[in-house]
Amino acid sequence: EPWDGADSLTCLARLERICVGPAGAELNVRNFDGDALASMMPRIMPRQWAAHPSQRVNGYVGCGRVVEWRPDAKEGHPTPAILALLWRRLAALCGENLSAFQGWPMLPIGGGGSLAPLIPHGPVVRGEGWTENTRDALLAMRVQSLDEGDVSAAIVSHPKIGDYVRPATAAGVLDSAVAAAALDPDVAASVPADASPEERWRAAARAVPEALASNATLGAAPNRRALRAFLIQKRWFARGAPGGTVEGARLDLVRSLPMFETYQSAASHHKDADSTEGFVCLASVPPPLLAPAGADEDLLHPPFLRLDGESEASILETHAAVVRVTNAAMFSDGV
Repeated sequence: EPWDGADSLTCLARLERICVGPAGAELNVRNFDGDALASMMPRIMPRQWAAHPSQRVNGYVGCGRVVEWRPDAKEGHPTPAILALLWRRLAALCGENLSAFQGWPMLPIGGGGSLAPLIPHGPVVRGEGWTENTRDALLAMRVQSLDEGDVSAAIVSHPKIGDYVRPATAAGVLDSAVAAAALDPDVAASVPADASPEERWRAAARAVPEALASNATLGAAPNRRALRAFLIQKRWFARGAPGGTVEGARLDLVRSLPMFETYQSAASHHKDADSTEGFVCLASVPPPLLAPAGADEDLLHPPFLRLDGESEASILETHAAVVRVTNAAMFSDGV
């Protein structure tokens, strides 16, 4: 009868204790290594989570997809304690390379109800610090955030986890959104075989704004505002920013996201709180504008941007080339 994950990892721990003692020398038992742990994965995880033979062409040994996680359903799913123990063993035995485990669903997401696969540079970001609205906006772009808890604490302690889970930064979010879009077969098919890495990135990035705009629930107005507030922070645009600087192709993606709100007419002031009316991207026509500092909001209308403060306005003016209208131009031109 197959062991469950607890049996397998308990056996591993016992064998390790034997190996380091005199009994190990007498019995010629060697210590477990990463290859041995990889060979035990079909015993630790449900066999149906293993890769189909066709998936092994991509280097996956696991199924490479998000799976439901029901550790209490007696279906052979690993418990949180077993998953945390597995990650600690991975850190000890495979601290330099996780390729032998790629594709296995090992990353808890979705409030503990799902496991995402271990995919290099995939669409998963670290889970600390997200608000509910920002997390929903990430989901609209098909970006998953790692659940916080004992399992994630073990996961992020692995020396190579940065190759699989991106940091909770603007660059991490943008890169993850592009990675999620790149998994779409239609997007992948649209990219020429000889495309450069940047061309591939930009081709996938073109699908991200539509993902945000097309999800009426997860892409609702409060979530777009939360996403903008997170992405438009001075620290992400500075040289040496954690996870990478927002510039170049990343900045172009920021400009293309429909998360920038414009002032609306008086007739629109009573719209539904979740309505995305008046949200635009920075490449919209007519181009969005920044109002003069201290301008009376009652005088503002499209295409003036409604922002959360002067800091956001300064970032958009400095880094995203959004034009700030002067008081003189505002009144003389009737903007």
